[in-house]
Amino acid sequence: MIMKKIYVIGLSSIIMLSVLLFSLFFLNKKDKKKPTTPILKTITLNESTCHISDDDIGKIEGIQCNDSVLVTMDFHTGYSYTLFNLQTGTSLGRFGKIGQGPEEISLGCIGNLVNNKYYIYNFADGLVAKYNTDSLTHNINTKPIKMTRIKIPFGDVHFRRVIPLNDSTFLGAGINITKQYTVFDHQNTFISSEVDVYNANNKQFNKYQRALSNSGILRKHPTKNKFAFALSKSANIDFFDVVNNQIRPIKLVRERDPLLNLQQNSTLVTARPSLTCPIGYLDVTVGEKYVYALYTEKKITASYNSDIIRVFDWEGNPIVQYKLKNEAFHIAINEKAQKLYAVIRNAEAGYSITSYDIPVL
Repeated sequence: MIMKKIYVIGLSSIIMLSVLLFSLFFLNKKDKKKPTTPILKTITLNESTCHISDDDIGKIEGIQCNDSVLVTMDFHTGYSYTLFNLQTGTSLGRFGKIGQGPEEISLGCIGNLVNNKYYIYNFADGLVAKYNTDSLTHNINTKPIKMTRIKIPFGDVHFRRVIPLNDSTFLGAGINITKQYTVFDHQNTFISSEVDVYNANNKQFNKYQRALSNSGILRKHPTKNKFAFALSKSANIDFFDVVNNQIRPIKLVRERDPLLNLQQNSTLVTARPSLTCPIGYLDVTVGEKYVYALYTEKKITASYNSDIIRVFDWEGNPIVQYKLKNEAFHIAINEKAQKLYAVIRNAEAGYSITSYDIPVL
């Protein structure tokens, strides 16, 4: 009778211990899930007057602005960009002549406006050059100043975005073996590399597929060597700085990796997004205080626009969420004037640039 009682008590203890161990295992497993951006306070922005005429706008692939001008990337009529006076909305003309001449640029050069310098980079031929926007406002025919031409071997080293740190040192984002960011100089000497790409240890990716799957949007702080990089087809955005040519991660917000279909045969190597893959980050614009990221959970089969903007501080902390009246394809910020500019579709199925008032946070 005593032995039976002891047995029952022992069995109950074992059951309770098992439940406790299972609960601890479940909670521990749950804790290992990737962090998600907390639910943010949503502020609906009010539209404001924007003087830029639709007649001066083509199919826009990107916009950026400083305190005085706005640049659209819109390849047509033999040029890559249009310059606008931000206060009046007046078109100041087109620049970035497309061609193979010594003062021309290749089609598809990606631009980054940092203060009054418009830096361009073409990953196909490695050209890094710059325009002075103050000079362009006085003479739209101002030629680009070549900074360097880097060699881009596809695979092991493949920079899809490059922004100068100064006149002789540059930051590349894309891939260097398995690192996302690399500092190098005008003589193509690698100085430092940092931050593993999200699929660095995934054996399913060969080096070409890894390169294809690690492109994104790179933006630089207006006055500091601080950067934000949003990975394409994902909910991942990195915040880091560069000090003494060394890359220092600040915060790596890794919510969701891209969902990709990998394919390789004798003639084709691809890393295409799955039809179920959400688009994620569409565009990023930055100011002195904050990083503004246009974001959507729509699938890649939908239109690449959104009415939601996530706002982060430069430490990578989410601050607030903005909601726009219309879904935007691209955005640009002027924190000094408290204006946000957005590219939208108009009633004629063309494109317009609208603006919003942003609150002081």
